[in-house]
Amino acid sequence: MNRIRIKWPKGELTAQLADTPTAKAVAAALPAKSRANKSHRSSRPAPWTGFLATTMSALVLVLLPTVVAIYIPLVDFLNRSTAALAK
Repeated sequence: MNRIRIKWPKGELTAQLADTPTAKAVAAALPAKSRANKSHRSSRPAPWTGFLATTMSALVLVLLPTVVAIYIPLVDFLNRSTAALAK
């Protein structure tokens, strides 16, 4: 039986390959060296989260006063309408 070893900076794994066509194909392709993508295990946030937070903050800072500015005349109109009906 063939053995394969996979090493990384903090550990190592050794496995025995069975006597199957797939295991023979894997053994034939070895030795191979590769670096794994460790970005999904990273403790830092994804690069787009800063952009998203900045964009959303800017939208809130611009849109909130705009919405308030739209509602002030509407509320004033409703107050004047109900006051006119009460007379």
